[in-house]
Amino acid sequence: GVVNLIPALPGREFGLDAKVEVGNYDTMRLSGMLNVPLTDTLGVRFAGALTSRDGYDYNSFTQRRVNGRELWSTRASIRWEPGDWFRASAIWQHFEEDDNRSRTGKQLCTRDPGPTMVGTIAVPAALRGRLSQGCRPGSLFDEAAFGAPNASGLAFIAAGNYVLNMGADPRTLRQQPAFKTGDPYADVVQSRNLREISTSYDPVFRAKNDIFQLNLEFDVSDALTFVSQTAYARDRYYSTQDFNRFVSAPIFNDSRGLIYVFTREPMSQQYGSPGGVFVDPQLGASDRLIAADLSRSRNSQWSQEFRLQSSFDGPLNFNFGVNYLNFKSQDDYFVFNNAFSFLAYNLGRNTANYPACPPGATVNDCVYVDPNPIGSLNELGHNYFLSRNIVETKSWAVFGEAYLQVADNVKITAGLRLTRDDKTATPIPSQLLLGGNPTVGTSGGYVNSGYPADPEIAQRWTKPSGRLVIDWKPNLSFTHDTLIYAPASHGYKGGGSNPPRPGLNPRIVQFQSLPPTFKPEYVNAFEIGAKNSFDG
Repeated sequence: GVVNLIPALPGREFGLDAKVEVGNYDTMRLSGMLNVPLTDTLGVRFAGALTSRDGYDYNSFTQRRVNGRELWSTRASIRWEPGDWFRASAIWQHFEEDDNRSRTGKQLCTRDPGPTMVGTIAVPAALRGRLSQGCRPGSLFDEAAFGAPNASGLAFIAAGNYVLNMGADPRTLRQQPAFKTGDPYADVVQSRNLREISTSYDPVFRAKNDIFQLNLEFDVSDALTFVSQTAYARDRYYSTQDFNRFVSAPIFNDSRGLIYVFTREPMSQQYGSPGGVFVDPQLGASDRLIAADLSRSRNSQWSQEFRLQSSFDGPLNFNFGVNYLNFKSQDDYFVFNNAFSFLAYNLGRNTANYPACPPGATVNDCVYVDPNPIGSLNELGHNYFLSRNIVETKSWAVFGEAYLQVADNVKITAGLRLTRDDKTATPIPSQLLLGGNPTVGTSGGYVNSGYPADPEIAQRWTKPSGRLVIDWKPNLSFTHDTLIYAPASHGYKGGGSNPPRPGLNPRIVQFQSLPPTFKPEYVNAFEIGAKNSFDG
């Protein structure tokens, strides 16, 4: 079904309305309207609404309420009707939100300790966690559901436990792993209160939206109306929250007093974890595993439609038109993790004088780390995950629908539409922990910084769609009013492009290729139904 929301336009009489609501959690809702007729043919109307409340959820780690609301919207409209033959209206609507809304609720997990057997082979206890799926199927009503995933099988945790050695003890020359061994979530037990969470990162939510509309109606004759509808919309969206949604145990080993085993030089603490604390450029200082995501988008849309519609007294009427749509979108999704940054800083560094990787560096296949906080990223870092989708859609359509009253109680509707879609996508491969020396490097990357785009993918389709509907209103003795309808329709939806694979060198890292695009979708639908009203 379709929900059609039609905003109230200025009326011919002065009007004023206001409403205030208050409630618990410091809830306040305001709404109001002002209608002012300027002349007999011209009027304006203003409306607005505001919602404010504290969050229903409580973060026991930061000791703050989250998932609150601070949002408001306003609408201004003007209508001009110089005569019965012409009507014009313009609408501007603005929405804005800035609060700590959370995109997700509490996350439950029945911890998976890992398999004890693989086929007929017993798995040693020390390796079971590395084969864990994190969580396993289980009832959400069990006590076990209020656990946390087994993180010992995560690749970046395993890298800090078994691959990256921070340095050596100067007395024994024994190498020390970067991360503490074991599962950092092993002892997590969550509150059974679904409104109580425990995360190290409170959510941030911001959104803005503007919509402009211009509607013109011109009566060509008593039975013909020409309609023009122009619309422009702009959206901005920004949301960041805890990615893992659990508070871990400390994970970083103390790097103080260690030496580089080959040079016997004291280990630099610039990128280490002195005292078991690591300073992440985006997430700050912590001894725990911290991860946060950032979802943001920028979209704009412009559309224009012209229609000619009839209202003849005879059995035949029609509605013909053309429309155009231009839609531009950029969606970015980041995942920040202090373990990612730690690995990016330290993999491959083995001397005290090893510098931070500058953009474009290829020495030792180094991975560039963005030094800026989340609010001012240079968006070149490979110490975070970035999925970026840029798409522009241009769509033209010609459509028409005819309505034939073949009898007093039978109507036939026939419609046809021809659509041409042009879509241009800019594929941008992700680059998490990839360095920039494809000749001698081992990370599998081509560049150490930035997100080079692949060639644009341009697609075009020109497809018809349509429908045929028969409506019959029989006179039945046991109903007050009956409608029997039987529509048949053919629908079309344009295809598009799939997200690209990571920017990996297949000579170093083997991966399965995926098709860069997907085809349009089509549907043939047939329906028969009845609507009845009975005498009450």
